[in-house]
Amino acid sequence: MNEPGVGYSLNFTLLDEQREVEEKVAFENSAKPKTINYVEAKPVDLKLKLIVPVLIVLTMFNLSSAIEASYYSHQFMSAFFATPYPNVKQIDENNISLVIDNNECHYTKNTQLLRCQ
Repeated sequence: MNEPGVGYSLNFTLLDEQREVEEKVAFENSAKPKTINYVEAKPVDLKLKLIVPVLIVLTMFNLSSAIEASYYSHQFMSAFFATPYPNVKQIDENNISLVIDNNECHYTKNTQLLRCQ
């Protein structure tokens, strides 16, 4: 039917069978649970399971070694810059004379012998 200034309007009815099919499909769609798309996780490779703990252990070992090196570096530097014992006299390349508690001692480097009087 044509309405002037509005346009054409169509008027039709659905067949009973088609209406029943549409109602059935609508009912089935409303009764179905909503589907969720899952992403399948890939299984973890055995190499990765073995490598990660080994790397963690190595990292902990390296960290402890670094802390130990820092500690000994500090001790070395404090000994290196320590004030020397004031009562030491170099006699020659092999002998040293030193005074310990008012006792004169002689140290021989070759034999690593300390003789005190």
